[in-house]
Amino acid sequence: MDIELRNSKTIGLRTRKTGGAPKQMSNAPWERLTGIFSKCHWGYPPAKTIDGDEGYSQELEDEYTGDGTWIQMATGSDLDADAIHIHALLVEVGNLTRENLLSRLEGIATLGHTLYQHHPNAPSWRLVIPFRKPVAIATADAAYRKFFAEMMPGGVVYNEDKQGRWFLRPGCRDDQREFFDHFKLEGNFVDIEAVLAGTKNWDSSPTTSSAAAASFTPDAITPASAPHSAASTRLASIGDTDLRAELENIYASLTAPEDFPVVSAQLFELEFELNRRGKWAPYFRPSFPIPYHVPAHLSDIYKSIQQARVVIDCHWLHSQLKKFQATKEPKWQALLNPAIPFPLALAQDFAARAIKGAERSDEILCLTPFQQTQLRAMLGKRLNEARKKAEDAKQTGISPLGKTLRAINQWSATDPRLHTTKYVALARAMAMLEGTTHTNTELGALIGLTLGVVPLRENQVRDMKKRLTEAVKRYS
Repeated sequence: MDIELRNSKTIGLRTRKTGGAPKQMSNAPWERLTGIFSKCHWGYPPAKTIDGDEGYSQELEDEYTGDGTWIQMATGSDLDADAIHIHALLVEVGNLTRENLLSRLEGIATLGHTLYQHHPNAPSWRLVIPFRKPVAIATADAAYRKFFAEMMPGGVVYNEDKQGRWFLRPGCRDDQREFFDHFKLEGNFVDIEAVLAGTKNWDSSPTTSSAAAASFTPDAITPASAPHSAASTRLASIGDTDLRAELENIYASLTAPEDFPVVSAQLFELEFELNRRGKWAPYFRPSFPIPYHVPAHLSDIYKSIQQARVVIDCHWLHSQLKKFQATKEPKWQALLNPAIPFPLALAQDFAARAIKGAERSDEILCLTPFQQTQLRAMLGKRLNEARKKAEDAKQTGISPLGKTLRAINQWSATDPRLHTTKYVALARAMAMLEGTTHTNTELGALIGLTLGVVPLRENQVRDMKKRLTEAVKRYS
């Protein structure tokens, strides 16, 4: 099968423009489809033929003659009708193992096969998931976004464009025949309208809680937990500056919350690699904002974004610890024990719990103020209050932090040699740690973690604090 991404095609079960009621998927040739998707073509097929059989598409089309729908398996040049109804969801996903997929899809009728570029160290799969009845393409597109957000966290999406495209049958590189795989899961056809309405789950059972669907499954972040995966190997060879730029570019490309599931696995890979390097803390990296009031139809996606932040924070803490650190609740002790590998499943369980960030850091993990300043999702109550106080402009018309930053800008205008970014990082670190017990060494480390550079020495910080105090007095 020709599975270069530019030619990757989606299942097109279509309705002729000239009429005929769409067929119910329950009447579709399920066993016939199973046979098609379990047979592999080795290497790249010719543009318009499959194993030399130019009538293959017509053979499948004939099975639907009479009611106006058929399965079209052909290249783009063979198009002779527009898609009107879609009978099945097609998902092409990478970086998830067969076992992971089978556990996620339990109870859902599914056909699955590996893609052309599949390798055990970088798995990639196509899933064909039939609907109980045909739906319009717009409905299928909405179903795809919801499915990937709820069922495929940690997976890399390949078919990013709309549902209702055309495609050829399974293929595999001739030199990787041993890696071709396929499966068939017996289960319920998806009642997609009920799923989108929130009354049924993907396996057609009644919905009991949307929280479970939005939470991370134990093996959701397979690439990040596999240091020898193809993606991890690539990232390990990238310099710090390029790695940081890659993360910033991905976040800059996110224009809507629905975009997050599409790039979530890439983000995990990048964030975990940055964690391992320990030079740029999660709090100071870019992130996708979560509004105070979340629209109901986006609550699951925003919940998954927040859970992702917690998992990344936990991984950062585990990566930076030099020795065992106590937690109040023994259940979570492994999260702060660097003597063992990072407990990914435990972190995902921790992230899925309905716990406020301050409670996670102050009460459960008992994190120090210095540790909390580095985290994106687990800022303690005291530090959160200090940050709000530093940014509060109600009393004097300008916040304490704003006053300090304004002084730095004025100072910088008169001294072109001034390392402005370091003083800005110092000002923010001091504001966040206001009222806590901390050292100049910790401030120096925090400046380094803010900028992604080596920590500043204690005497450097002492001198910078003195000069900054003088500048604020001078330019106030």
